[in-house]
Amino acid sequence: MTIIDRHLLRTLFVPLAACLLGFTMLFVIWDLFDHLNKILDAGSPFLHIMAYYGLYIFPVLEYLAPASLLLATLYAMWQLTRSNELVAMRAGGIGFGRIMLPFLIVGLVFSLGSSAIKEMVTPIALKKTEQFKKNKYKWVEQKEVAHLAYYNSENRRMWVIDRMSPDNPALLHGVKLTEERSDGKRIRDLIADRAEYLDGNWWFYNLRIQYFAENDIPEKDPIPVIPGEGTVKELPYLTETPDRF
Repeated sequence: MTIIDRHLLRTLFVPLAACLLGFTMLFVIWDLFDHLNKILDAGSPFLHIMAYYGLYIFPVLEYLAPASLLLATLYAMWQLTRSNELVAMRAGGIGFGRIMLPFLIVGLVFSLGSSAIKEMVTPIALKKTEQFKKNKYKWVEQKEVAHLAYYNSENRRMWVIDRMSPDNPALLHGVKLTEERSDGKRIRDLIADRAEYLDGNWWFYNLRIQYFAENDIPEKDPIPVIPGEGTVKELPYLTETPDRF
């Protein structure tokens, strides 16, 4: 990195930091106007409020970052033009494209960073901030959901789950999966101690199968698919994904 690159980046980063901080404070103050009374009534600790607004910013970064970068770039170019630094660099044989290269690199980094945050961080931040509001502005550890049922009408499959954590729906404890005929009568029950969604497929632990005759009467006791404790069976035909639960 040349001296000119460092100077151009410093000229850009100072107003960029000011714009990001200013816009962030505006959003925080705007949200406080709506929820300050509820926060005070809840008696939330200061660190909890800081954590909430730290997460609250991520969903709006996709709007703040481009606006801040645009204003900061305009201000930086105005500063360079006002002090005749652009004229001096051009007179020194530096092309305009080379002058703009640090700004373009910063813009590319911001674009990639915003996309990554939107895909990986924003959904989690939105979920946690909504939980914080629903819990009366207090952080409460999310408990497991018990006795959950889900019916896939398209494939005629009923899932009954003993325990599942909302933070990790890819891991199910105590699973009973019932497959039905077109008339609603059972074909078989798949019973497992645990089911886990890995690499796009469901894996059932200690799987047993209970078959049913056409009159919906069990044929025999549940049969282990693979005899022995701790055995695992992959069921790639299951199309249900954890987000459905």
